[in-house]
Amino acid sequence: MGRLASLAVENARSYQSARRATRARDDVLGIVAHDLRSPLNSIILSAQALQRWKGNAAADTPRAADALGTIVSSVRRMNRLIDDLLDVARMDAGQLSIRPSPQPTETLLREVIEAARPQAEEVHLVLELPEVLPPVLADRDRLLQVFSNLLGNALKFTPPGGEVKVSARVEGGTICFQVHDTGPGIAPEALMHIFERFWQADRRDRRGSGLGLSIAKGLVDAHGGRIWVESEPGHGSTFLFTMPVAAAPPKGHGPVAPSDS
Repeated sequence: MGRLASLAVENARSYQSARRATRARDDVLGIVAHDLRSPLNSIILSAQALQRWKGNAAADTPRAADALGTIVSSVRRMNRLIDDLLDVARMDAGQLSIRPSPQPTETLLREVIEAARPQAEEVHLVLELPEVLPPVLADRDRLLQVFSNLLGNALKFTPPGGEVKVSARVEGGTICFQVHDTGPGIAPEALMHIFERFWQADRRDRRGSGLGLSIAKGLVDAHGGRIWVESEPGHGSTFLFTMPVAAAPPKGHGPVAPSDS
């Protein structure tokens, strides 16, 4: 009876695991089908318009330039979604590689702000820093990806005239980065789900794949840091994450001069 009961429990666990895997697969297929269809339709319509204008004066008009811009933008959206799905697959397989090295924190943050300005449009983008920040130990490209995901999320929910602020401070052996927005905030019951894959507070909102915050968490975790959110409805949201400070070389161990031999 004990063996039978144990077998029944194991079968139930396997069944539940299979159901979760099926739901995850269906979620991925739904995201891909929905989010790739829109840019693909834009590419098709723009390409057809360019074909109609080929060989006549319309090919040199602003309309043609807009059509080409739509194609480029749509391809970038598709590439972003594909990259996100590949990152999720690498995380699941334990194959997400990071190559940490000392990075100049202030320089990197200024680059983050400039890269986000085209998205900001009517939102004020602010960088607030202390006088001195030590280098951070991080994979540069992956850290930029974390900021891109967090800033993209903040800008998406901040209304025109609002503000998104990036700041940083030293906390012990880590640097704590913050991305604060003046958007609507997050309901308390939603906070526990905010870093889950494909989760969105408003299921009708299809401005993203629902993977950005989950990937940001996976990247921060891979660096040995942690990420969390502080928010209150009507008072905006602040996403915070930590990264280790790059250790300074021991005193008296500077570069070694070459010998004459």
